[in-house]
Amino acid sequence: METKAGDPGAFAHFDLSRVDTPAFVVDAAKLRANCQILAEIRDEADIKMLSALKAFSMWSTAPIIGEYLDGVCTSGLWEARLASEFYDGEIATFCAAYKEEDMEEICRLSDHVIFNTPMQRERFADIVQAARNRGETFDIGLRVNPLHAEGEVPRYDPCAPHSRLGFPVDQLTEEHVEGLDGLHFHTLCEQDLGPLKRTWEALLRGPTTSRPARRSRTRTRPRTAVPDGARRPATTRGVPTAGRCGGRSTSRARCRRRC
Repeated sequence: METKAGDPGAFAHFDLSRVDTPAFVVDAAKLRANCQILAEIRDEADIKMLSALKAFSMWSTAPIIGEYLDGVCTSGLWEARLASEFYDGEIATFCAAYKEEDMEEICRLSDHVIFNTPMQRERFADIVQAARNRGETFDIGLRVNPLHAEGEVPRYDPCAPHSRLGFPVDQLTEEHVEGLDGLHFHTLCEQDLGPLKRTWEALLRGPTTSRPARRSRTRTRPRTAVPDGARRPATTRGVPTAGRCGGRSTSRARCRRRC
């Protein structure tokens, strides 16, 4: 798998004597240029664009990122705390295995709480309801496995057989999606629009393969294939958040610090 990092850019002629070591050095101009590209895509597509802290969590660059993007994605309590302290915008938290003792604070800090399976969501339903009873507002999402592989390295592909990352889309029922504010899938890595478009189309199309045949003592009777569109998961719902200041796109995290 080739990285998309590109050439060394300004660092090709960087004078190491300019900074004390050890240190991490960031090309702020290049970071702004990259964020500007993401912001333009966001505006053209009429979506929200979040930065994943798992990939880049240098909080000293948070002010730059906050100028362009709508918030951050976090993968648990500690990243949610980091986001609430340093980053502007929304906080979307997903974790494949939440700890019960972390959930109350995660609900308080996050604008979006995303569960890995319907069973995980059910396990923490009382904590979620208690948080909402206290007046805390956050969306509830569910990570799904689109069952559509686009990964270049099979061992890292979350759509691989028996993957535990996301609930298989062909097992979703109306009961599973009831009360959800959106669906989440995370199946691509440094890939362009084509794989994303094909994954989205596969998610909307639903399962099209035949189910395994049922075994009988006398004969094998195959089940009929699930027709296209038989189970369509609910699509995401882009609802702008509002803080106490009433700003249409201001997140609660920002309001907690500035209102």
